Amino acid sequence: LASVDLTEDEVKLRGEQLQDVLRRTLPCLDEYLDLFEPYQELLRLDPSDSVQAKAAAEISTEEAKSLVLEHLDKERHVLDEIPETTVVGLFEISCAEIRKTLASRHKRIADLLLDHLLLRFRDSAQEIADTFNGIFAQLRKKPTNIEQATTLREFMATVPSEVAKLAVDISKCLTTYSILEGFAVRMTTDDTYQRWRVYGCPKQTYDLMDQVEQELKEAEFGFFRQMVDEQAEFSENLVDLQGIVDTFAQYSDMEKIKETFENVESVNTRLKEAAAQAKQFNSREALFGKDLSDYSQVQAIQKEWDPFSQLWVTAYHWINDSEAWMSGNFADIDAKHCESSVSNGAKTLFKTVKAFEKRENVGKVLEISRNIKEQIDAFAPYVPVVMGLRNKGMRERHWQQVSELIGQEVSPQMEDFTLKKFLELGMEKHATAINDIGDRSGKELAIETQLTTMKNAWSDVRFDCSEPYRTTETYILKGADEVMALLDEQIVVTQAMQFSPFNKPFKEEIDEWASKLLYISECLDAWLKVQRAWMYLQPIFDSQDIMKQLPTEGKKFKLVDSKWRQVMGRVHNNPN
Repeated sequence: LASVDLTEDEVKLRGEQLQDVLRRTLPCLDEYLDLFEPYQELLRLDPSDSVQAKAAAEISTEEAKSLVLEHLDKERHVLDEIPETTVVGLFEISCAEIRKTLASRHKRIADLLLDHLLLRFRDSAQEIADTFNGIFAQLRKKPTNIEQATTLREFMATVPSEVAKLAVDISKCLTTYSILEGFAVRMTTDDTYQRWRVYGCPKQTYDLMDQVEQELKEAEFGFFRQMVDEQAEFSENLVDLQGIVDTFAQYSDMEKIKETFENVESVNTRLKEAAAQAKQFNSREALFGKDLSDYSQVQAIQKEWDPFSQLWVTAYHWINDSEAWMSGNFADIDAKHCESSVSNGAKTLFKTVKAFEKRENVGKVLEISRNIKEQIDAFAPYVPVVMGLRNKGMRERHWQQVSELIGQEVSPQMEDFTLKKFLELGMEKHATAINDIGDRSGKELAIETQLTTMKNAWSDVRFDCSEPYRTTETYILKGADEVMALLDEQIVVTQAMQFSPFNKPFKEEIDEWASKLLYISECLDAWLKVQRAWMYLQPIFDSQDIMKQLPTEGKKFKLVDSKWRQVMGRVHNNPN
């Protein structure tokens, strides 16, 4: 049989009919596709990004719940509106894949929102539990005295308001758990435990507070009984201290001054402790709500005791110090300590003598007070000698001035280098002049120290010529500002030294240093000026065309350039 030919009338007719049906059917497909246009935004949406954005905006739990319901409702709507398959004209269209994709987007967003709510519940529950644990820890602390008990009571007074503040967070946390339960979210056993833990914390707190309140009452009663016992013992201690003070005038043997001094220090310690105890007892009585005991006796004993303490402490230190000052090596004397001890000792004993003169039966200690004061007053004129000769600036030239002043050779190298020897030489007669020599030596030392410091500062100065300048294979000076600042500062200081009335021993050295600084300043200024000119001309004369056009100037520049490179090479190798 022959095959059907495409040119046959019947074939042409059927073809035309088919084309006609297709022309009428294909627009229907486009119209059907237009029905999916509203879902374009959903297809482009990333569920994770969408939920993260909501979380970052800190949406409320109720807002999250509404969004979950909205997306679950939209999921059902997609499933209801889009069939698995549909017939459009000649075509049967499968919508199963797009239907599943669109529905799963809504479901995925809802699931992620619920995950966010679950995480929020866990964080909130843990935070609330931690806060209550902190409260429990404070309540369970056992006080060891009334101060700690009072602090605990003060804390307990704040607990109800703290619990009230937490009630809002507890309510939100439990609401979140209920919402998760309503959506049948799968939660762990620990989640359930946390839910009931949060729910029960307020009651647990108040139960613990009732227990602590009972324990506090018992503890406070014990603390009160303990304080009463301590106060009785304290009263006996005050009686003992009063007895010691009343009879202390009997201590008048200067041969036993060390033993007396130790007894005085012991009483001083006990009185200091008694004052602190009295203050503590009054504080605790206030905490117990009791009337304050009168412990003015402590101040009375202290007032009565002060002259004895001042006498024996001053006398003990005076006897030890004066012996060391007079007969010990003069180089070991601390001049400032000597000056303050003599000054303070004289003032203290003046008050002590006045206090004892108003008392009865203290004749011997009054005599001792006057005697020690007379010794200190007698030593006072020697203090300027000590201050002058113990100045750190004393040098051989100053000792020579002292020697010329008193007409005797004195120096740290002498065999008997003691204050006693100096007084034998009659130095106290020249105390003012010696003090002036020492004061002048100190000012000269300041100049000498400052001059040395300025010179040493240059040991750390480095000229920065470490890196080649562009492609020139030579170097330029960088960071000269710090060097210039140091120069300017030292020039000002040196000029001040030149006008100082105490610069005579260093006059030549100061002038030499000033000249050197000025020379360096001028040299550095010229250096930077040449450098600026070289940096400007180098790229110009580096051009062969310029060298041909300006041969004479080029030769001059090459000569300067050669010297510049030699100098900068030396600076590079030795930047200090």
